[in-house]
Amino acid sequence: MSVFPTTHATRLALGLGLCWLLLAAGPVAAVPHPTAGDEGRGVDSALLAYEDGYRRYRTGDLWKAERRLREALQLEPNLLKAHYWLGKVYRELGMLKESVFHWEEVLRLQALIKQRRLALSLQHNEYPAESQIVATRDRQHQAEEAFRKGRGLLEQGHWDGALVELKNAVALYPGHSDYLKLLARALWDQADLQGSGRFYGDLLDLPGLPRELGLEAVDRLAMIGARQVARRGLQRLLETWPGDPELTARLAALDQTAPATPVSAGRVVRVLRGQAVVNVGLEDGLKLADEYRLRFRAFRSGDEVTDPATGRVIGRTPDQACGDLLVTKVLSRSSWVLIQREFGGGVKEGDLVEVQAGRR
Repeated sequence: MSVFPTTHATRLALGLGLCWLLLAAGPVAAVPHPTAGDEGRGVDSALLAYEDGYRRYRTGDLWKAERRLREALQLEPNLLKAHYWLGKVYRELGMLKESVFHWEEVLRLQALIKQRRLALSLQHNEYPAESQIVATRDRQHQAEEAFRKGRGLLEQGHWDGALVELKNAVALYPGHSDYLKLLARALWDQADLQGSGRFYGDLLDLPGLPRELGLEAVDRLAMIGARQVARRGLQRLLETWPGDPELTARLAALDQTAPATPVSAGRVVRVLRGQAVVNVGLEDGLKLADEYRLRFRAFRSGDEVTDPATGRVIGRTPDQACGDLLVTKVLSRSSWVLIQREFGGGVKEGDLVEVQAGRR
């Protein structure tokens, strides 16, 4: 798929491609009282935001490009080109984890398109063969085996191996709520909040989701600022439980002006000669085995983003990375860390810290 910006002449074709992606994502419950005009305006607004973001990237205005590309993805999360260019923007800004996340989304969407084309082919639609049934059952068995291994490794504390197996299970059987649930929770426990949020969003797309599990997914998506996905999830839950007072209250709360509180494991409380003290220790779940193994990322939370038309706070700008930290001494209520790398203004007292994904 081309990564160059669309023109007005190709906007219709891209709009049809977006509809194809939405069909490929599986059955999704309808938003109350949708209209074709509203959907068209949403796609058109996403394309305009994407094109503006691309132009700003080409002129070197990276932060405004980042903001506009994020707006495009809020309006249309499956806009593949916006994911691609946002990944490039983040890479040039030094935000490597965010860059990898959006490029992984590009690969996921490309695979989704390929699978959809195969499913719509004449051969597989009109002539289902016994070999397909056998292959599908084999795939289901492989997913069950990967999930069983992942759960066992998780119980033994082998996080890295468990995540690999659980991701394999979800890749093989993406519509299984138990697989998605355990993977989303495991990634959340490892502080990979963006990755966890993606699978919580996939969980909300499944029909017949238990109410409490749906609320868990909605709450965690709201915590990381994915309010649009959380709102759509609540609307689907309300279709199953219409008039539920708790669901209605949570949907209303998403429209309040208060921004989401930045999520972090702790903060830097002291900086001294290339080292620092963070307020995270044994009482917060660290172990002595984490010494010289666990890595933190120090960051400052982004500023509030306000909708100029309504004055409502709709989110935050991206976090600013300050440095990479290696835990060297774990105490009861705090830990000493070595400042391995610093970015921007460097690590300072009051900076927030989070566990680096896959580094525990």
